[in-house]
Amino acid sequence: MVKHGAGRGYIFARLRRENRFDLIAAIESRKVSAFAVAVELGWMTRPPIRGTGSANQARSRTYALHRVFDGPPPRLNPKALIG
Repeated sequence: MVKHGAGRGYIFARLRRENRFDLIAAIESRKVSAFAVAVELGWMTRPPIRGTGSANQARSRTYALHRVFDGPPPRLNPKALIG
């Protein structure tokens, strides 16, 4: 049994201990990464931003985490936006 670390095995073991099988399923289906889930739960911290990456990657990760933790985003009624 892994007691600490940042590896995928440790994250899976900790999720199993906390009965978060929904998150394990999301990781296994590649909806989100194990590291992103660990950061979202506060178990790890993301390294500082260097400014060399893509803003779209951060947006897509945020959207994927929102879908896993909160479900699909609400659908807007286009008629409600008029007038």
